[in-house]
Amino acid sequence: MKFKPILLLLSALTLSSAAALSQEKPKDKNLLSKVSEYVSLSAYGQLGYEYDEANDESSLYLRRIIASGKIYPHKKFEMFYMFSMGNGKFSSLELWGKYKVCDAFNVKFGQMKVPFTMESLMSLSKAEIMEGALPVNYLAAIDNSDEVYSGTSQMGGRDLGLQIEGKLINYGYTGDKFLGYQLGIFNGQGINLRDKNKHKDIAGMIDLYPTKWLRLTGGAYFGKGYAMTSMPVSNIKEGQDYTRNRWTTGIEIKTKPFMIRAEYLEGKNGTAIARGAYATTTIRLYEGLDLIGSVSYLKKDKDIDGDTCRYIAGAEYRFFNKCRLQFQYQREYDAYLNRPNNQILAQLQIGF
Repeated sequence: MKFKPILLLLSALTLSSAAALSQEKPKDKNLLSKVSEYVSLSAYGQLGYEYDEANDESSLYLRRIIASGKIYPHKKFEMFYMFSMGNGKFSSLELWGKYKVCDAFNVKFGQMKVPFTMESLMSLSKAEIMEGALPVNYLAAIDNSDEVYSGTSQMGGRDLGLQIEGKLINYGYTGDKFLGYQLGIFNGQGINLRDKNKHKDIAGMIDLYPTKWLRLTGGAYFGKGYAMTSMPVSNIKEGQDYTRNRWTTGIEIKTKPFMIRAEYLEGKNGTAIARGAYATTTIRLYEGLDLIGSVSYLKKDKDIDGDTCRYIAGAEYRFFNKCRLQFQYQREYDAYLNRPNNQILAQLQIGF
């Protein structure tokens, strides 16, 4: 199905409606606010700069352009779409509908992010580090570092499936919820693809909120992957179904001047057991300006010597809603290749 004509049509209708409404008499301006109760559109673009010492490369480039919209045809029903228009390509990222039975039980169907880790569920418009934590990228299929699963594609941690979710147990006089859950069944093949085997994968995540500033999480994923390429050390051959299980646990502390998020992840690809962890922190200097630090490591097979470590230090300045400027120094050491690498990354994000 071609989504580009649909998006262009929706954009044209939205702009023409806004223009028409802006010409109405003052007494009719509340119509625009009424429409906004049922439809909301947003977008952001990211322009990046990268200096890579190992490859002796320096370049400006367009990282991504993302557009999304929500439609609320009924107080209990929500529809969401998200498209990518960067790098000269147009592709669908998410397209789902959600029926809200109550706070404790909602049903969601379509193409969406797979519930597994805190970082994998974050929007890239809010992520503190530009390239993501190593173990999350690999074990949650964010990029294409797990070539057996994704081949050359980047899945963004998304898949097609059916999910239930909700928040349970009121606590305190604030009425906040103590427990949140997400549980889904998915193709297991990634975005915009039909399943290549008969197996369906199960993924789930639980969040505990003992206080307003503390979040504790646990997640698991159980499935059968279809190998897009071979991995001899794991006894996986291209075109073969293989065991693809994962689990994770994490903690997040958020206060006004300080935030830290850390997760430990482990997973099984065939006979190989991968493990890794990361910790990311931000420190508020003054309004809009944060210092950022992150460390992560990934060992793709615990029985093979060598792992990869990444250290990041940088700053972020948010000058408007969804608009920010980021600067980061990144040092990575790959023990598999016995190669260190230094990178300087910068990113300008503009959004609404």
